[in-house]
Amino acid sequence: MQTAKEKDKFDINKIALDIIERKLDLVSIRDYLKEQFENPMWNQLFNNNYELFKKEVDLSCDKILNQEKYQTRLISPYYEQKDPKDIQAVPPELRQKVLERDGYKCVMCGSTKYPQIDHIKPFSKGGETVFDNLQTMCRKCKLRKSMLKN
Repeated sequence: MQTAKEKDKFDINKIALDIIERKLDLVSIRDYLKEQFENPMWNQLFNNNYELFKKEVDLSCDKILNQEKYQTRLISPYYEQKDPKDIQAVPPELRQKVLERDGYKCVMCGSTKYPQIDHIKPFSKGGETVFDNLQTMCRKCKLRKSMLKN
């Protein structure tokens, strides 16, 4: 088993940072990467595929040099996300009424498997936990809905 120091040697980001800090030209980068790839550990990690190794180093260099390009926003800038402690669970009696209204079926596909209560207007966008803003959805449709919005 490798120690933390040994594992630290095999960090693509360290190679990329070294290339950037040393301001290597293309020929020097090629030579440096071939030298690094001679290490059996890199060969094993990249299944003897030098091109894949090089692409990973290139990507890491790009991420270091263009950090703003790789920053992701999980929260839309158009609304303020509510703090998880402010999110209220759907009361059991309200949940039951919504399930009964929707016939215990997903309003999207009609499935009766794994019924869940979903906010039509998301809670995170100001939607309230009230009867008219709730619907029954199966896991798959609820996940699909959340993926479409992101």
